[in-house]
Amino acid sequence: MGALLFATLPIVAVQAPTTYNDLVVASFLVIAAYGLLGRARVDLLLVALGLGLALTTKFTAVFALPVLFLVAVVGSPARRWGRLAVAGAIGCVLGSPWYLLNLAKTGHADGALTSETAQNQELTLIAIGPTVRRHLYSFLDFSGTRGIDAFWLFGLVAVGAVVAGLVWGLMRGRARRGLTLGVATAVVIALPLALVVVGRQLIKVWYKGWLVLDRPDIARADDSWQLQVSSDAALSWFGPVAASLLVVVTTLVVHGAARRRLLPVAVVLALAPIVFVVVFGVLVPWDPWRGRFVVFAVACAAATWGLAVRTRPVLWGAIAIAAVTLPLAFLGMFTKPAGVSFLAGTDGRQPSVWTDPDDRVFTLLAQSTDVVDAARVMKRAGHATVAAAVRENDFLYPFFGRRLERTILLIPQVGGRVPAEATWLVASPGSSLVRCGSWSREYAAGGWVIERRTATMDHCATLETPSREEIDRARVNYANDG
Repeated sequence: MGALLFATLPIVAVQAPTTYNDLVVASFLVIAAYGLLGRARVDLLLVALGLGLALTTKFTAVFALPVLFLVAVVGSPARRWGRLAVAGAIGCVLGSPWYLLNLAKTGHADGALTSETAQNQELTLIAIGPTVRRHLYSFLDFSGTRGIDAFWLFGLVAVGAVVAGLVWGLMRGRARRGLTLGVATAVVIALPLALVVVGRQLIKVWYKGWLVLDRPDIARADDSWQLQVSSDAALSWFGPVAASLLVVVTTLVVHGAARRRLLPVAVVLALAPIVFVVVFGVLVPWDPWRGRFVVFAVACAAATWGLAVRTRPVLWGAIAIAAVTLPLAFLGMFTKPAGVSFLAGTDGRQPSVWTDPDDRVFTLLAQSTDVVDAARVMKRAGHATVAAAVRENDFLYPFFGRRLERTILLIPQVGGRVPAEATWLVASPGSSLVRCGSWSREYAAGGWVIERRTATMDHCATLETPSREEIDRARVNYANDG
């Protein structure tokens, strides 16, 4: 049941059909955590391989190490700690090659990514305090409800639960029991809404508290909060299901462990999201797109959500919330909207991707017609090897081809040398490249240039960004050529 509920969480469901790799990282970390809780020798292999593959996949796996450490210490007997430490060390060695290469090339294990993208967290109260608070508040996520009043929506679902419970009770001749079950289920459904109300009040407490402590800088630095309602593979968090279960089931886990009905490691798993967020907040500055990095920690908590089966109101409440949020997350997905009018929001712009041609969808996502026109020209390339000199956030998907039939070789935008095996060249605005041989210009507009190799020669030429007159002339010629 915990696994099924986890699969309905917005960030998990929406990111699954994309090329994001955060779920891949989380899956390897979950395997490592599973190995930590085992007792057989093969479990040590799972620890080493899971950790090594996670670290190889993405640098963000490093932030999960404190959670894995707590799982190992609390969830395993002391006599096994030594073997787990060896397995973990082997995993770190297996996952280290890219970091060693980065260190050799740039002097930084992360390839200087942290400094170049301004991701260094200041170790000050004014930086860490608001960051942790914002991450915790982000668990109150209502992905897919853009254009819908979440209070009305889930309020109606809660009322429906009461009615359903009463009807069930009347049919069984146990009206009071049915009503009690319905009301308790409604409380679980409405809990995320109650947390929103409480959260808004706590914002005021936060603000006034820091003023009392004579820290108006912290008070004013973090005195606002806006619910996340968009459904997006990077922006979404974990929806009202997680918000409700992280409160209810965690309470059940702590109570069960205190009565020695559950192992202490269950508390570690249930509180893993809190531990992760605190560690993450100390090391990385705030950004609303961070929820995808927390997937592993929420998966740990979801391992305890099976307790909901023992408490029927919690179980049915979670199922009711999931039955509403999962369709909304898919229907309102930013990159694949279904075109449902009531999800379009106030601007009314959310056309369906399922009825529009590819070119129109690419234009919507890329926010530029020039790159889409360039991608249209690339359809002539067929099964080709393409050298691409692009900027950090240029839209690249169309250049790979509908069936990924092309090989894309990324080269530096400024000063890059086109590989000899490349038969086509795509250059974004501002590119300055060196390429050898004879080339035919197939497209030039908005600074984008596409060229096709016509012959291989010894001498090399430099491709500079064309002038505005050349761009306009090429655009006219392209239009005339159809």
